[in-house]
Amino acid sequence: MCRRSRTPRQTSPTTTSSSFLIEGQTTKEIGDLLQLSPRTIEHRIDRLKTRFEARNLVHLVAKLVANQVGRKDRETA
Repeated sequence: MCRRSRTPRQTSPTTTSSSFLIEGQTTKEIGDLLQLSPRTIEHRIDRLKTRFEARNLVHLVAKLVANQVGRKDRETA
């Protein structure tokens, strides 16, 4: 029986945005780095919150970190 992972997969643009979020960058800083509007970054963050069922930005970052740790554990196993 094959079970689906409960953690959602991320797409390339959101992966980039989420890695900057984990590093502690602001939406303005992320926008400058990716040459996008800070508002566009806010929309991406809102979509990530919905996808990961996070209540706020801190909760989202915690879930992103946990997702990355779980992914690294699976890669080493």
